[in-house]
Amino acid sequence: MEKNKKLLVSIGLGIVLLICVLLFLSFCSKQPDQNPTSNNNGSTPTNTPTNTNTPASSEFKVVNKPALVEGMKAIKWENNDWVEVNDPDKDTSWYDYKKKPEAGSGEWANAKTSDGSYWVWIPRFAYKISNEKVEIVFLQNNSNKDENSKEIPGEFTVHPAFTNKVSEGGWDTEISGFWVSKFEAAKDDNGLVFKPNVYSYNNITIGDAFALSKELPYENSFPHLIKNSEWGAVAYLAVSQYGRNGIEVSPNLTKATLSDGKTTSVTAGGNGVDGLAASEQEALVKNASQSTTGNVYGVYDMAGGLWERVAAYINNGNDNLLLNGKAIMEDGDPNGSNKYKTVYPYNKSDDTNEANYNLNKAIKGDAMFETSSGVGYKSWFGDESSFMFGNAVFLHRGGSTVNNPGVGIFTFSNTPGMAGNPLGFRCAIIVK
Repeated sequence: MEKNKKLLVSIGLGIVLLICVLLFLSFCSKQPDQNPTSNNNGSTPTNTPTNTNTPASSEFKVVNKPALVEGMKAIKWENNDWVEVNDPDKDTSWYDYKKKPEAGSGEWANAKTSDGSYWVWIPRFAYKISNEKVEIVFLQNNSNKDENSKEIPGEFTVHPAFTNKVSEGGWDTEISGFWVSKFEAAKDDNGLVFKPNVYSYNNITIGDAFALSKELPYENSFPHLIKNSEWGAVAYLAVSQYGRNGIEVSPNLTKATLSDGKTTSVTAGGNGVDGLAASEQEALVKNASQSTTGNVYGVYDMAGGLWERVAAYINNGNDNLLLNGKAIMEDGDPNGSNKYKTVYPYNKSDDTNEANYNLNKAIKGDAMFETSSGVGYKSWFGDESSFMFGNAVFLHRGGSTVNNPGVGIFTFSNTPGMAGNPLGFRCAIIVK
């Protein structure tokens, strides 16, 4: 009898042990994969996206993560000066494009290259214009999806500067954003620089400005003279809810006379009258209303300063095309747009300002035809609107230090492209 009891106890313990083992194995089989992006050999499956700007990752913070050029350092404004961000991948406090209730509180991403030049990140977005207001929706990666992974509504347009449609001012591929120089171009012993509180680089033809811009020594990138579509993208972001929120960007009217008697402007407005401020910081803070954000985080000099050339022209055969713009004309097909320039159509039977304006009225994104009602002072805020024609075959933007109602971020006018005191430029960068 005692022997049978021991046998039954042994069998019972064995059954309990078996049940425990089965429960343990079942539990393990239901545990989630701790590395869902890896396959059995530890490699990443080809159909699994990596390093993408999704809202759940550090790559997407309302906008696409700024793509830093090699040698470019992220910076942020602290204690009345710019300081370098040690780990911009983890510390995203250096930018905040979120909608704010008041103008002048948005913080666009700023960075500095090794030559001391300053740059501002313009992230991919779609826009809608209604009642002279621009509404912006930021987009993920190179897609048409918003921060909630939803397709943009039909009334919104992906800004052409971020698309692969070169005929509309795009690049040769879809892009997540681009860098624009924070200030008008200046020059030092080493070449072009983009710094605050220095004399703007003028007296240069549009052809030379185009060539010099492409020679900027930034590796793994495509520096270039800003295109008209890129100007438009910055202008739209500037007046949107993420910039000045409908408030006009104040003009830089500082006009300086140099030792040789020639005149120019001062980047970031200098002392606000006729020369340099006591420091870079003073110019930035004192003239913050001249920035696209109303604070030090925006782009300066887009209203006033110097007339800024953009990489655009009409090819009507005028002599000025080669006389003043040889480099831009000979970059690819002189009759067609490419990723570095935009060639606009002209009215072959009536090559006049108004006729050419009307021919191009359907074009979007350039902050010209969507934001003006004709030729004259008919752009938003009363800015000048004058298209290319005749011997004035090139385009420039923003106006100069001349204090008149036509100076502003939506100003556009024609030029023969020659060198002159009130004529300057700025650059943009696409990262490879």
